[in-house]
Amino acid sequence: MSNPRVSRPVCDATFPPGWFDTGGPLKVWTTTANDRHEHGRAPGGGYLIKVHRPAPEPAHHEQQTIV
Repeated sequence: MSNPRVSRPVCDATFPPGWFDTGGPLKVWTTTANDRHEHGRAPGGGYLIKVHRPAPEPAHHEQQTIV
C-alpha cells in the first residue's frame, strides 16, 4: 500500500476475514477533488476508492459584549 497511515494490520482488523484476499475495495476520504479510483492499490489488489470530503468551514461566532 502506498499510504503509510493505512497499514495491512489495521485493515485486517477493520474488515471481515478474507476481504482483501478476494480483491475487496478500500474506501478512503480525501480533501482533494482528485476522486479517481485506482485499480490494484488496495491490499490484495482491489480498488482504492477515493471519496471527496471537503474540509469543514471553521465555525463563525459573533463576539458578544455585555454592556
